[in-house]
Amino acid sequence: MWEYILKSGLCLFFLYGFYRIFLENEQFNKFNRFYLITILVFSFILPLLSFSYSVKTYEMVEPGLETILVAPSGSSVYSESLSPYLPVVLLSIYLIGVLVFGIRLTRNLKAMFSEIRSNEKIEQYRYIMVLIKKRLSPYSFLSYIFLNKEEYENGQISPAIIRHEKVHVDEKHSLDLLLIELLQVIFWFNPLFYWIKRSMKLNHEYLADKAVVKNDLTPFQYSKLLFSYSSGHYHNSLSSPMSQSLIKKRILMITKTFSLKKLLLRLGLLVPVIAMCIYFFSNEIKANTVLITSESQMHMNAKFDQDPDVVSIKIEDQKLYVDGSEIAVNKFQSYLDSKLADLSDKEISDVGLKMKMINPDKAFLKEVNKVFSKTRLAKVTGMQMLPPPPPAPPVAKGAPEAPQPPNAPGSMDEEEIEMEIFEKNGKKKIIKKEIISSSEDVQAPPPPPNPIEEIDKIKEAGGSFFYNDKEITAEKAKELVTSLKELNIDIKKIKGGTQKVSITDN
Repeated sequence: MWEYILKSGLCLFFLYGFYRIFLENEQFNKFNRFYLITILVFSFILPLLSFSYSVKTYEMVEPGLETILVAPSGSSVYSESLSPYLPVVLLSIYLIGVLVFGIRLTRNLKAMFSEIRSNEKIEQYRYIMVLIKKRLSPYSFLSYIFLNKEEYENGQISPAIIRHEKVHVDEKHSLDLLLIELLQVIFWFNPLFYWIKRSMKLNHEYLADKAVVKNDLTPFQYSKLLFSYSSGHYHNSLSSPMSQSLIKKRILMITKTFSLKKLLLRLGLLVPVIAMCIYFFSNEIKANTVLITSESQMHMNAKFDQDPDVVSIKIEDQKLYVDGSEIAVNKFQSYLDSKLADLSDKEISDVGLKMKMINPDKAFLKEVNKVFSKTRLAKVTGMQMLPPPPPAPPVAKGAPEAPQPPNAPGSMDEEEIEMEIFEKNGKKKIIKKEIISSSEDVQAPPPPPNPIEEIDKIKEAGGSFFYNDKEITAEKAKELVTSLKELNIDIKKIKGGTQKVSITDN
């Protein structure tokens, strides 16, 4: 609770401070009324809001293992309060303040309606003139305008002053004051509400003054009229009175003109202030970490990104998915042909094929491959879903043997699947081979021969060793190949049948 009160108060402080510095003395009166009400609502709601965004984290986690969060020794989730009586004392003080200010508001409302009931009233359209015998400055509340009875009957009250109070009624300024009065009861300990109420009343006067000057009097005539009313006369705190305490500010304001360019500039300055408030005073801004494990990563993409220039195919067990939707094998050919029906052969030649396989059934895979070979895509591009693996590169004499390639998909002796992915790259198709293991028991390829033993054999045969074109000893060559550096090793036969080993930095 205390954290909420602190965040709400600080947020309101910065937003109201911006108003006092950049907005209050400018001719943005209608916007300013909206702004003052909005910052009250915003500062109450913001500390309750949480903002989050997702961050993907890839991590290999063995199945069955769980992540356990352990709190540091000596830490505790809840801290004991300094005194068990302190919250009770603070709550009691708060409730007493609410009671006092609640009684004050109730008395003001009661006094206002008592004046309405006990005095003569004259209805004029949607306005009700309440004629009071005591001396007062004209003021308004809701649809009521309070005037001195003798001055009104003798015609001593200027029509411009009555017009001023009618503007307060038309624009319902009393509702703004009732709102701030209610908030003062709840947040009586926060002096910001006193200052905001003062700013609201002043802005109401600016709005009413501007309407009078626009339709009735010149700024000079209206300024002289304002000086004729005293601020010492009676009025209720819920009313919008003709106040002379801020006459100078009001006269200066009616001489100013509205500038849209200046308002937009002020709003530009407001953006970082609001961003700062969201960052510091919201309930929480957190990054939701999405942990993608080796097992979950295999099944996370049930649907591929749909790209008009790429056909996405996934085979899982005995199910076929095309562009993220499950398709029956007997409808596979018609689906692909209808998808590409509007494309010319040249355009089809630029279409890519994106493949993913998870534990496919051997017979099902052969059936899908057979249907695919009948499609227009396969006939135009010559693509195959499961082409044979490329031949192993030739092995240089004397060099370590390269590891054997994985089995072709047709054999399926080991639970490995070889896929060929055709991706669009401008007008050129790139063939990219990937191997996805569907079992944890797949045998790894045999390791290459030990390079140390190979160096010893070449040394015994009279071979020579070079590092970056400088001759080195066999021991230095062993040291280099066992280091963590990335190296290029080239073995050539030279005259006499001996071997030359050239080692260069990658």
